Amino acid sequence: MALRQFQKIPVAIVTAACLVGFFTAPGVEAKQVNFSRQVDSAFIEYSYSFIAPSGKSHILRFSLDRSLIEQSRYLFTQSGKAKLNKRARRESELLFDSLQTAYIEQARDEFDRYIRDQIRLLPSGINIQNKNKGENIHASSDGSIPHAKAEVIIDEFLEKLNKKWQELNSLYTERFEIDAAEQMQNFYIDTYKKNYYVASFSEINDKNFSLRVDFKQVAKLQAEALKPVADAIADRTRGLPTREVINYAAYFIQSIPYDTLNSREANDEVGFVAPLTLFDINRGDCDTKSTALAAIIWNLYPELDVKMVLIPNHAFLAIGLKGKDADTAIVFNDREYVLVEAAGPALTRVGKSYESSLKHLQLNPDKIGRIISML
Repeated sequence: MALRQFQKIPVAIVTAACLVGFFTAPGVEAKQVNFSRQVDSAFIEYSYSFIAPSGKSHILRFSLDRSLIEQSRYLFTQSGKAKLNKRARRESELLFDSLQTAYIEQARDEFDRYIRDQIRLLPSGINIQNKNKGENIHASSDGSIPHAKAEVIIDEFLEKLNKKWQELNSLYTERFEIDAAEQMQNFYIDTYKKNYYVASFSEINDKNFSLRVDFKQVAKLQAEALKPVADAIADRTRGLPTREVINYAAYFIQSIPYDTLNSREANDEVGFVAPLTLFDINRGDCDTKSTALAAIIWNLYPELDVKMVLIPNHAFLAIGLKGKDADTAIVFNDREYVLVEAAGPALTRVGKSYESSLKHLQLNPDKIGRIISML
C-alpha cells in the first residue's frame, strides 16, 4: 500500500481502538443540533438535525426495524463476549479431549494389530492373553517348553511390545499435537466468525490469538436494515454527484456524538456497537462509525469498492473513487483509494484526512494494522 505519491507502506498486524481527542483538527467541527426518536410497536423513527460545513442546518429522518435494533444491541456487550469466550473454551476442551481420544484409539488399534502379528510368531506352548488392545497383556507357558527358555521368550516378547508401544505413542502424540493445533485454531476462527469476530493466530502452533470485530461481516449483516438511512440521504442529495452524496453521508455520521464506548453507560459494550445500535444510542467511535458509513455507501453505490484502514487507535475508510489533486489517497494492490473519515468531530470531506491520520501514514507506514474489504 502507498500514499497517493506511491510511497510504499507495508501492512503489519495491530489493533484499532479510537482514543478521545485523537481527531482534533482545524476547521469546522461537526455539530448535532437535535436528535429524537419515536418508538412504536414495529419501528423506531429517528430525527437528526446537523450543521454542514457551509453552516446550513440539515434534517434527516428515517425509521428502522425495532426488533432488529433490539437484537443488534446484544451483539457486542461485555457480558455477551464473556459468555462467548467461556463457551468457546468449554467447547474447545471437549474437542481437544475427543481428538485426543481418537488418536489414542488409533494408536491402540495399530498396537493391537502388531501384537496379533507377534503372537503368530511365538512357538506353541506360549499363551498370550491380550485385553483392551494391549492395555493388559498376560503371558504364560503350558510347560511344553523348559521353564527358563519360556521365560526368555516371554521377556523378549514383552520387551518388543513395550518398545513398539513407545514408538507408536511418540508417533501418534506428534501427529496429535500437529492436528490438534490446526483443529483448535480452526475451531476458534469458526466459532468467533459465527459471532462476528475475527480470531487471528501468528503461527500454526500458537495457542494465543488476537480478537477483533469482523467489521465486514457486521456491515453485510446490517446493510439491508440500514437501507432507510441511505434512502433518506439519497432523497436529500438527489441530483448531486457521487462524491457530494458521500460527503453528505460522511457529514451526517461525523455529526453523531463521538464516544469511545468503553463504559457501562454505553450499552455494556466492548468498544464497538453495530450500526443499528449506533443510530439508536446516538454515539459511536471511529470503527463503529466507519462500519455504519460503509453499509450506507453500499446501499447508495453497491458497485463501489470500500476498504476500512486500521492504524493504532483509529479507523477510517478508503473508497475506490477517482482521486483529485487535493485528495489524500492510498494505492493498494495497484488501485487508488480516496480516504474518508467517519469519526468526527471535524467535518471532513471526501479525500481530506485528519492531520493525525495523514501524519501516521507518512511517518509510521509500518504501523498500518490491516486493510479490510467491506461488503
